Amino acid sequence: MQNPGSQPPRDQSGRPPTWVPRSPAEGVPSADPRSSSLDYFVAGGETGEGRGAPAGPPPPAAPRPVTRQAARAAWFEHSVRSWWLLALLFMLAVLVLGFEQYTNASRAVWLFEHGEKVDALIEEVGEFVKRPNFVRQVDDPWPVTFSFTTNDQKVHRLRTKPNELTYTVHPLQKVPLHVDPADPDNRFTFRTTKPSAMGIELSIPLAFLTVALFFFAISWVLRRRVLATWKDGMALEAVVIEIRRAATAPLSQHLRCIVGAQGSGNVIDVLIPKRLAILQPGDALWLVLKRRGSARALPAMRYQ
Repeated sequence: MQNPGSQPPRDQSGRPPTWVPRSPAEGVPSADPRSSSLDYFVAGGETGEGRGAPAGPPPPAAPRPVTRQAARAAWFEHSVRSWWLLALLFMLAVLVLGFEQYTNASRAVWLFEHGEKVDALIEEVGEFVKRPNFVRQVDDPWPVTFSFTTNDQKVHRLRTKPNELTYTVHPLQKVPLHVDPADPDNRFTFRTTKPSAMGIELSIPLAFLTVALFFFAISWVLRRRVLATWKDGMALEAVVIEIRRAATAPLSQHLRCIVGAQGSGNVIDVLIPKRLAILQPGDALWLVLKRRGSARALPAMRYQ
């Protein structure tokens, strides 16, 4: 066993041998001087004891071609995918809200054109307020109890939703109401003017659409940066030292890798889809970094 204060042995080239992970069952681990949170053992010189699968062929020299596979893979980098997924969520909200707003506006237009106009009497504001001098403001959330009589002399007594009235009212006040003669208890509107089916009703969906386009623009810029890294970045061989669960990418492996002797020795996190490879600690792979010392890198196997 190596003494705690001694220097690690060197191989025939004079360099310290590569640090690769090892489980306690395989031997007594020693701490890697570059990371106090991980256990390592020293591979024996040129014999490669403890090494896993080789890295395979290196990626092409820079500048690398941006193939169709590379262009597609860039969209699924974690930093890029998060933004366009948010954009898709907002687009879905745009469709849902837009459909709801358009349906409500179209229904109100139909009531103005084909409905029956009656005078509704405000009977009560909230639960018990019936004083005529009590004014319900526009932003008050209290529902209103009202009644009206249709042309067939039937009296209907209904209660509004909390924010259905968009103007001030008070008990004993009469307000115009447009109702559907076939279903006056469920289809009515308190609007005083005929709405536009494509007007202010779509203002909220358009705001969501603006946010969605903004998020998609961010993902587009980040994708261009990813492709620039792949095209002109430096390729380095790395060794997997730890595998973590990727909570936000369950179909990928979250690998912690350390660059080999040619690199800076820093720990780099990468995500690799499980459909491409299932790597184990000690396996080698090629990474493409924007610059030496970068904390993030692209797995070359995903782009070539």
